[in-house]
Amino acid sequence: MITSVKIDSRTKGRLQDLQTEIESETGHVVTEQELLERLVDTVYESRSEFIDSLCDEWDGLADEDIDGLLSESAATGDRIDEDDIDDIIYRSEGE
Repeated sequence: MITSVKIDSRTKGRLQDLQTEIESETGHVVTEQELLERLVDTVYESRSEFIDSLCDEWDGLADEDIDGLLSESAATGDRIDEDDIDDIIYRSEGE
């Protein structure tokens, strides 16, 4: 089964650069499919490190953003605080 994957021009260019460098270094022609398969295999073998690197990029909201959200008012006009949120979450889990 052959599946098509869309990639942006930056990624396409980087793949082409890598493909050219590999061919230059090894003297062997490498297809984009072979290159992508090898890249996936390499990342798959060290997937926990790869996943960790993604987690580092997506650490969540910054403290200022959290404070900003918590300082917002509910639709009733009442201030929302962390204890209210905890009560709602844990009460619904216990039911």
